[in-house]
Amino acid sequence: MLKLIWWKIFRVILWFAIGLLLADLIYRFGVELITVPSASMEKSIPVGEYVWINKLIPGPRINPNKPNIYFRLPGLRKIKRNDVIVFNFPDADTVVIDRKDESYHFLKRQYPDFDRLLGSGKWGEISNLEVKKRPRIIKRVIALPGDSITLFEGDILINGNRIPEEKSVIRLYKWTSDNETLEKYTEQLELTPFKKNNSFYLELTSHQIESQLKLGDYCKRELFELNFPDPNIFPFKTSTGWNADFMGPFYLPKKGDEVRLNHDNIALYFRLISTFEGNKITLKNGKIEINGKITGTYKFKLNYYWVMGDNRPHSFDSRYWGPVPENHIIGIVKLRRARL
Repeated sequence: MLKLIWWKIFRVILWFAIGLLLADLIYRFGVELITVPSASMEKSIPVGEYVWINKLIPGPRINPNKPNIYFRLPGLRKIKRNDVIVFNFPDADTVVIDRKDESYHFLKRQYPDFDRLLGSGKWGEISNLEVKKRPRIIKRVIALPGDSITLFEGDILINGNRIPEEKSVIRLYKWTSDNETLEKYTEQLELTPFKKNNSFYLELTSHQIESQLKLGDYCKRELFELNFPDPNIFPFKTSTGWNADFMGPFYLPKKGDEVRLNHDNIALYFRLISTFEGNKITLKNGKIEINGKITGTYKFKLNYYWVMGDNRPHSFDSRYWGPVPENHIIGIVKLRRARL
């Protein structure tokens, strides 16, 4: 009788252990439920909504912290343009302990006295994070490995061809008509205009501009000026003349590509080669040295993707920190649940 009781207890424990193991395997290699932390994907995915990450589509990743031996198990298909993906934030290889939600590299560019602020103890210490421990972000894939991307007047060109964007993409528009008309549209369409420099602005989707009461007749897209460089835009060199609406072309390396390096393009690939692929790169007397050897080319170990949020005025994306390495990608958003 006692043996029978212990056998039943053992079976319960065994099935419980198997259940935990299966749950862990599903979490690590199958699907996962997360909540959207920011508004960068409005109106496609509202902040606070829960989404399922499907890791089986690109294939579960193995050894993402080690680019030399990183690989993926076979996936259901390759990542496509316009896929919405979840990935570890590439800019979070280094973080400030007391400001973990902000990019260390962005803070360093923003504050000339950055080292003093760290030394004063106001921001805490610096920490290095492995790939899997970096914060998770949701964005839309805009360009794939092997693509050349250009932004012109805020529109996206891939390999020289303008591509259509999702109807849910939000852009900033300046109101060009009278206040009475604005009030009428605000009431009819439940818009939320805001005032800046004595002008009114609206954040609107392509669908709203094209289909609702000829709204586009009263608005003008707000853009940065051509050749007006922004030092906070990738690759953080004003000599490029790039800003959030005018940038490129930039070639996204694919695994196995051997890219020529020179003084003009080294800023574009410096972080990819050093931080993401684990090489020591230095510039000496106008020459490029990788792992102690002077070279004019580099063969990439990883694929790279360009991502952007649908809510363009409020998206901190590849425009501001560069491409996403393949080993940072967790999975693709396929199913959604309403906010709980």
